[in-house]
Amino acid sequence: MCAKESVSIVIPTLNEKENIERLLESIIMQDYRPIEVIIVDGGSTDDTLKVINHFIEGFSDESLTIRILSEYGECRSPANAKNIGFHNAKGRYVLFIDADYVFLEHNFISKVVDALRNSPWVSIRLIPIQGKNNLLSLAQVIQNRIWAPEGYVDERRCFRRELLEKYANPPFDPCLGVGEDVDLISRLKRLGFNPIFVDAKLGDVVPHSLRRFVKRFEWYGRTSLRFYTRIHGLSLLKAVIASLQNNIGVWITIVYPLIAILLYLALGIPGLLIALLLYVASRVRLFIKMPMKSIRVLATISFLDLIRSVAYLYGLLRGFVVAKVSRD
Repeated sequence: MCAKESVSIVIPTLNEKENIERLLESIIMQDYRPIEVIIVDGGSTDDTLKVINHFIEGFSDESLTIRILSEYGECRSPANAKNIGFHNAKGRYVLFIDADYVFLEHNFISKVVDALRNSPWVSIRLIPIQGKNNLLSLAQVIQNRIWAPEGYVDERRCFRRELLEKYANPPFDPCLGVGEDVDLISRLKRLGFNPIFVDAKLGDVVPHSLRRFVKRFEWYGRTSLRFYTRIHGLSLLKAVIASLQNNIGVWITIVYPLIAILLYLALGIPGLLIALLLYVASRVRLFIKMPMKSIRVLATISFLDLIRSVAYLYGLLRGFVVAKVSRD
């Protein structure tokens, strides 16, 4: 296959030793060549680089090249790393893949390239999967299967390089922590571009430890204010309100304790029991929809909803304080 048809896969990393091996193995198994893998590392302190170098030594050849670049710039972020990878990409087609993803089909890239020959932008199917077989991972996958049994349509990954070079260069705002891909999609759609869907399956490996789960949602909360202030031009206070309005799950943390307190003040212990019954009633609908009827899974989902909200609120508070101090 000619060089102009090559595919560049851009992967930002930061302490991803637990995920990068799985992703690189799924890339190697692809039936498409040539592939260029560009990994932009933000300063990993674990064995991420050691794992990558193992693959470079064992699997790189003329049809599959793996390169490591170091992230640079004032705004360090996945968006910044992806921009660096894009500017160093040589392939006609560019795929932006996070390190905690995995190709679920050996012909994923073949499907995407066939579609990109007819359209400059392709959407694919994103399916949450377990990285490790534990209750925390299972609960996240089950919860996602309830709301999207066949996965989610993802428009953020696959492009002809020429589209981005001409209309979105650089593709991402490097100072955004979250929402940089939403911003890119919005800009392209305002210009009249829309992706075509190809049923190619990409796996989103859910966090398998509570620490990684908390870290993910704390990051979302901490960086969400940048999205609303930079992209939507909101004041800092309005950005906080928008962050809360657009994350319904956070209200589980806010509303139920308030209801419980008010009911307790009004009715005493019976009021607390009523609050508990209201919460249980809200979970019954979820339990009925669950493909695996398990009280343990339901309890874990409820626990994760609470932790997700607390982590997001904590991150939002941190982001607010930092933004307020920097503006003052």
